[in-house]
Amino acid sequence: MKLLKPRKKTQANGTNGVGINLEPLKLSLYEIAGEDGFVSEKAEEIYNMTSEAFHQNRQVVLSFENTEEMAPAFRNIILGLLLENFDEETIDRLLSYENISDSVRKSIKFNKERIKFAIEYPEAHARSLEDVL
Repeated sequence: MKLLKPRKKTQANGTNGVGINLEPLKLSLYEIAGEDGFVSEKAEEIYNMTSEAFHQNRQVVLSFENTEEMAPAFRNIILGLLLENFDEETIDRLLSYENISDSVRKSIKFNKERIKFAIEYPEAHARSLEDVL
């Protein structure tokens, strides 16, 4: 599966190319992951759909209905790719969640901060990982 990766961080400019207000894109994590669970290919699929919507300045709603937990690797792939390719303001404006547990919401917030640090300070992040290992 090919990832959509802009060369630099993108900021959605408030237009969707045709001036039409698009309905939010609702992505059900349970329906997308299915019986396979949250494997990396499914995370990439969700990222690709989210990225495409963001490029159209379209809101994305991640639905956690029937989903109690989100595997850390799955979360890291989606958040990492979004943070590498879009500015934080765009992500905060266009991405929302529904039917999400407090524990998953907290872990997303924690991982988001950790990934931002790793992107902004890659050498310091690498050193901190070496210290842990």
